[in-house]
Amino acid sequence: MIEALPSRRDEWMPPARPDWVAKVNEEGRHLDIAGIVPLDADSLIRTAVANTGLDDFGADDWRAPFECLLQALNEEANLTLIGRIMTRSDLLMFLEGRLRLEDLYKRHPEIEEERIEAPIWILGQGRSGTSILQKLMAMDPGCRTLNTYDALFPVKEPVSGNGSDPRIILAEHRMQMWDRVTPETTTIHDFGGAEPIETIMAEALSFQTPAWLNLLGLTPGYNALIASNPEGQLPSLRYGLRVLKAIQWQTPGGRWVLKSPDALSYIPTVLQVFPDVQFVWAHRDPVRALSSAVNMIGILIWIRSDVKPAAGIFDFLTDPANSASNLSQPIDWIENGALPRSQLHNIHYHDLMADPVKAIGALYCDIGMDFTPAFQARIEAYFAAHPRTGRPRHSYSVGEAERIAVERRYYERYQDYFGVPSEV
Repeated sequence: MIEALPSRRDEWMPPARPDWVAKVNEEGRHLDIAGIVPLDADSLIRTAVANTGLDDFGADDWRAPFECLLQALNEEANLTLIGRIMTRSDLLMFLEGRLRLEDLYKRHPEIEEERIEAPIWILGQGRSGTSILQKLMAMDPGCRTLNTYDALFPVKEPVSGNGSDPRIILAEHRMQMWDRVTPETTTIHDFGGAEPIETIMAEALSFQTPAWLNLLGLTPGYNALIASNPEGQLPSLRYGLRVLKAIQWQTPGGRWVLKSPDALSYIPTVLQVFPDVQFVWAHRDPVRALSSAVNMIGILIWIRSDVKPAAGIFDFLTDPANSASNLSQPIDWIENGALPRSQLHNIHYHDLMADPVKAIGALYCDIGMDFTPAFQARIEAYFAAHPRTGRPRHSYSVGEAERIAVERRYYERYQDYFGVPSEV
């Protein structure tokens, strides 16, 4: 039995809010914000239909989860006024995106014939370098990735007079609102309209993926409903595939580089939907990654709510026992053949940060991909223009020696199996 320690979640302290955010939220405490910013199905659906002129949402499997999500947002999330405005806006984006996507499929049924062939799928504990790896691999002239503007607005619009895609401008403003409301987000992740993003954002159009929708507000009741579905993440992954097909049909490109650390817990389900997928697992000292993840999740929740991350929400990121289980489960799948060894490739955070060209070159060799001089040049140019020393520092505490020693014991199997070095 590993001794219990005070929860990192309970000890996490939220940052001070900008004055303008604090003042707006304080005003909201004296208003009927549920009446002013309604989060009910009728209002949201009616607005989405009016905004698009469309009314076909496709298959109905999204409706019950959507209504459950709204109930949880109203009863459990404790959203601030700013948070409620942002969440309503996001829900409308997903509803309108789904309406436009289904309309595109209706007008062009040939999209169904698109094939997402042998995609690269980046996995890893949160804060293990998955984002920078996705960004770098997307620079390969032979690859492509899911960008925020495509995930939020999956149907292309006519370009503006200056030749720019209006979706990028809109996505940029909406995602950078996260930074304006809680400036600390700039230290933990690059949010922007053209930034690479996880597949869970595209899957959010299914309204059956807590991984992204939990960022709209903490919703244990909704999570419980999704967890009770015997199909697990299959519906959301299938809808994510539907989104990718439409994007690819509109803008043909190279091999997909996708990312979803959340998928560590359902790798066999990913294989059902993407049978020829090649997984890339980014490894980092799990104690260091855990302490960083607790702060990241706390900040992201604090954008919209006064509630701290609670047990049962993001446990795979913020609780050592659950996160260790999440990291160990794939080992069983490797050993029993559910995860074919030929479809798993590993990269270590330390190697990636120390020499990204060498680390990615070795990864490409392992996968059997061509690491071209053009790709190498792009990686070198990126780091020349974006030195790591120029990034705002993400401040968090890894804890005292006793805590580190206790947490380290949870991760022994994972670290031994993959040869993951300790950083602290």
